[in-house]
Amino acid sequence: MIKLLAAAKAGNKNLSGTLNNLDNPLYTLIAGVYDPLAAQGGAAGGGGPLWSQYAGDTNPIMRDLMMKIQNGTNKFYLGSCIDSLKPEDVQATGYSPSDLKGLASGLLKEYTDGASSSSGNSKDTLAKAGYRNPTDLYSTSDMPIGKQGAAGLTKISKEQVGIQKAVDATKLATIKAMSGLGPLFNGFDAAGRAKSPSVDQMMNYISNNENFKSQIPKGDMRQVDPATGDIYQSHGTQQHRSYGTFDPRNLLNIIDIPLQEGFRTLEQLGSQIKGQQTPNIENILAGQMPTEKAVSKVKKAKRQEGLALGQSNASAAETELYKKGMMRALAETGRTPLGDQIKTMLKFAAQVK
Repeated sequence: MIKLLAAAKAGNKNLSGTLNNLDNPLYTLIAGVYDPLAAQGGAAGGGGPLWSQYAGDTNPIMRDLMMKIQNGTNKFYLGSCIDSLKPEDVQATGYSPSDLKGLASGLLKEYTDGASSSSGNSKDTLAKAGYRNPTDLYSTSDMPIGKQGAAGLTKISKEQVGIQKAVDATKLATIKAMSGLGPLFNGFDAAGRAKSPSVDQMMNYISNNENFKSQIPKGDMRQVDPATGDIYQSHGTQQHRSYGTFDPRNLLNIIDIPLQEGFRTLEQLGSQIKGQQTPNIENILAGQMPTEKAVSKVKKAKRQEGLALGQSNASAAETELYKKGMMRALAETGRTPLGDQIKTMLKFAAQVK
């Protein structure tokens, strides 16, 4: 930095003249280092080291908190937002709920202090000239990449393209496999087996399909027991209408319902004597039910999709780790946004006599 300053001073009468040029906004603009965000808010990186450190964080919780801060929220609302988060989401940030609240308060303070100190503060020479804050550090979103870093990121990016194609292919395969479960698929149970459709679901399906409805005696859905789906032959087993509480027609049900149960019992006994089961609408819809083969195909497709998504997440994490490694290397060598701006300005000043 001293060598660069000496070279820049050679083109000026004295050191003060050199420094006066360096803090001229037009000069920084011509040199290509003017940062409009720094000039407006003194907070291109948020106004402090914390904001700069987390500006490129990819965790959705951190991004959401920082977005809320930028939108003008207060610390009490931030605290309530953190309290409403799921424990596993808070854990993913690497902080406990109390530490995350402390971090959010620190970010809020840096952001608001940086914005207020630069807006209307004529003494902030660095901000006026478009320079970054001296406490700013590089984040993964604004750090210089360089040829070596660009080559590494390009390599990872090419791998991600292939991985994403695999993810898309497995998703399509899952959708195709799911379509093979049939129209009466009712989800999977805890053991991963296809759930049987409800009686209501089967009855509605049959009612809207004449081919299946014709297999019900006289096509009359009242012959189907709405509780079990059993199909009865006798007209005496038909369902009865529900009338109002004081409707005299309810007296018919007092007689008909016991008769209905009697007819059903007789049919069941007849089936047992013949060694048969009472017909059920599930028999009619057997071909529409999810088969074991279809279920196995879906499970296999979902496993493949999960593996592909795992690879995709690992690849995204690799990119982030690579960037964070570059960011740490910059910090360890002492490079900062302001330092690089000044070096560029001194080189420019040395060339302009």
